[in-house]
This record gives sequence, C-alpha cells and structure tokens, in this order.
Amino acid sequence: MKRSATIPLLLVSALVFAATQDKPSLVDRKSRFALWFNESSFETVDDSNFTIEISGNPSHGYSKDQNLEFSALNFVGKIRKTKEGALLLKSGTMTGSVVLTVTDKDGTSTIKTGKATLDDNGETATVTVPGTFTFANTASTSKGVRTMTVGAPHATFTLKSLSVEDENPLIGGEVSGPVSVKVDEKGEKGKVAIYTLTGQHMTIKSQGTDKVMYLTGGVHMSSDSTNPEKTSFFADFDADQATVVVDKDYVIKKVTTKGNPGTGTLRDKKSGG
Repeated sequence: MKRSATIPLLLVSALVFAATQDKPSLVDRKSRFALWFNESSFETVDDSNFTIEISGNPSHGYSKDQNLEFSALNFVGKIRKTKEGALLLKSGTMTGSVVLTVTDKDGTSTIKTGKATLDDNGETATVTVPGTFTFANTASTSKGVRTMTVGAPHATFTLKSLSVEDENPLIGGEVSGPVSVKVDEKGEKGKVAIYTLTGQHMTIKSQGTDKVMYLTGGVHMSSDSTNPEKTSFFADFDADQATVVVDKDYVIKKVTTKGNPGTGTLRDKKSGG
C-alpha cells in the first residue's frame, strides 16, 4: 500500500506525518489521535472525512478523545476531523492479533481476538467480535483490582460513545457460547478466584451501576470464595437458565434460576477462602 495524495488541504492541516519509528506515522496537531504503521492507503470522502487502510507488525494507534487504544496487523477505518481540528475514529475493522482497549473512569475493558469491528456514531459504540475472543474488564476497588473475564466464540457489545468517559460505559451485549465468565481479585495476598459462570448464551446489560447477566443452556455457577466481602454467592449450581445481578465491583447481589436440572450444593461459609 502507498500513501494517497488525494487528501484535501483542509484535512491535511490536521495531520502530521513522521518518518521515524519511535514517532507516530500519522498524528493530529494536538497529538490527541495517532497511528503507527508500515504501509498505508488513504481515500478522500469529503473535506472532513477520509478512509484509511494501514498494515504493520503490528499497526497500532490511539484516540485520546475516545479513550481508545488498539493494535492489529491490519486496519481499515473511517476517520473524521472535528471543528476543533482533532481526529476521531468513526468506524474500523481490525484483523490479525487484535487488541482493543477502552478506558473508563475506574479501569479498562480489553478485547483480544483475531478480528473485531468498531462503529461509533457519536451516541453509542458497537463492537462486534465474530470469532473466538477474551474480554477483560478491570476495575480498582477498595480491596484491590477486580477483573471480570469473558470468553466465547462470538459477541456484540454496545457501549456509550467512546467520546464519553463514564464509570459504566457498557450498555449491553449478546455473547454466543459456550460462554465463560470468571471474576478474580488481585490484592495484597495475590490473585484470588471469586466465582465462575458458564452457559451456552449470555445477554448482559447495565441497570444503573449494576450489571445483569442472563445465561441460558446448561448453566453452571461456581463460587470460589467464601469471604462475604468478596461475593454473596456460596454454592455450586446447575440450571437451564440463570439471571445474575452484580454490582459495579462484580459482587453478586442476586441469583435467579429456572429449569430442570436445578441442582445445587451449598458450601460451608467458614471453609475455603
């Protein structure tokens, strides 16, 4: 790929190209948006928009105004210039060793996969992952750093616009399985597993500061902690369907199950850790 010379002058005024490896290959004038790549192709849409195709080993970039960082072997996207002269990512498709990170007020959400698409319309942002992935949301709590990790073959997540920094940017998501949800905490005594949820499909949505996870298909719940400060769930349980409500620190507040089998084993709260 080669750089196109068809970018209009009004747009070029927002860009700076650099030739050295330690500096961005493309950066806006305020260094709020930057890309590193080996090869590139640009195509003009209008005075404020252009498409870009880049590749690298890997290519990577950031948009500080969208709380976004990413890396991938290949990236194809649409870029918009604001009235203030900053650049924003409108949409993009990333392929090959993809790492996509969104930062909120309390922590980060990171997706690792082979392919991902992102579309931010200014109100909401949709991230689609058509292949196997891991999603990790990490947040600081009074007890340490708590992480929720989701693994599955396919998912679509809806967030508030990436331009909005929020304590709870996730609006909802559809995850096709088999689905695995694991929550652990890293504190002074090291990393401790809290609980695990598995099933064939999961719908997740925000409800105030809480998150509601609705799992179906051979659902299994396992609590790995008996400390009431870490989780309020002290059982191993199987069900056809389960609705799990967790707070902003992923502590389980409520569990509702349906279906047959509906078997559970309640463990002694004084045993284990």
